[in-house]
Amino acid sequence: AKQDWTSQTKYEAGTYTVYARNHESDTHWQEANDNWGDAYYEGYTSVIVNAGETAKAEISCGTAKNARLKVQFDLVSNFKEYSLKANRNLVFDSSNFETALAYYAATEEVDYTFNYKYNDDEKSINGKITMAGAATENIISIASNDNGTISVTVNYNDTFETGKKKNVTIY
Repeated sequence: AKQDWTSQTKYEAGTYTVYARNHESDTHWQEANDNWGDAYYEGYTSVIVNAGETAKAEISCGTAKNARLKVQFDLVSNFKEYSLKANRNLVFDSSNFETALAYYAATEEVDYTFNYKYNDDEKSINGKITMAGAATENIISIASNDNGTISVTVNYNDTFETGKKKNVTIY
């Protein structure tokens, strides 16, 4: 049976499995930070409690169990009012993209729509990115040049650095 270790200080002698996590469950991390989510860590260890002794439980949670999404924009001035909307109605735009991070399940497929205005024409591009696994930062990089060409690059790496790339050029 699971017990809240903070509400009790003494336990019967025996072997226990002790769990640690930074969110109430493996899905509550999605609701953190106004639904942008948070890195989720969990771990466990077994501990033997002997009568009359204090038992120590050292738990290593390791790396995050989920993945995060980052968006980078490098658009020329002809691109106005641009934004990228991803699952859970999260919107990356000029006001937040430099610091915004969205967290998703380790291999979740995230749908996105890039909406933009180019020379007063409203357009959109739909796409998908599959998170590359636990503790990965997945980057959608959208760049343009002065002739209206947009390049979408998808990067990921399990060390939170630039990794594999997928280039999409839209004419």
